[in-house]
Amino acid sequence: MRKYDFANITVRPFPTISDVLNPYIFGGIKSVINVSEKEDLNLISYFKTHSMTYHYFPLKECAPDMGWRSIMKCAETIIDNVRKDIPTIVHCIGGNNRSPLVVECAFYALYGYHLSDEYKGAKNHLLYNVEQGNLPFTLQEIERALKSLTSRER
Repeated sequence: MRKYDFANITVRPFPTISDVLNPYIFGGIKSVINVSEKEDLNLISYFKTHSMTYHYFPLKECAPDMGWRSIMKCAETIIDNVRKDIPTIVHCIGGNNRSPLVVECAFYALYGYHLSDEYKGAKNHLLYNVEQGNLPFTLQEIERALKSLTSRER
């Protein structure tokens, strides 16, 4: 589990029901973003009955197109949550690549530079996935698209 300093955002592995019941993990959380390829209907039901907004943006791990549309929609949701100071958990299966990737995309859109995060010898998860060919665009195209999320009127 990793907390980010720039906002009330945590990334983590796919939660179990005991994780969700743990106030140290999910206490105060108002938004849950799932970027894995699976969903758990019991967790979704719990989120909804406990006033947590649930979002599902499936991303494929280490694929030629991880799901660019989902990345952009997810980053937009994270940006909105940051601006509204909504406590958010972003999760995938392991919490090691996809969930930090979308948070770092939102960070770039908000602040215009890459969040420093040493991951597999790369600067951060976004740069790592560009270098690995998991995203179908150049870094400049990705940066331009991410900045467009914050340049339009909200």
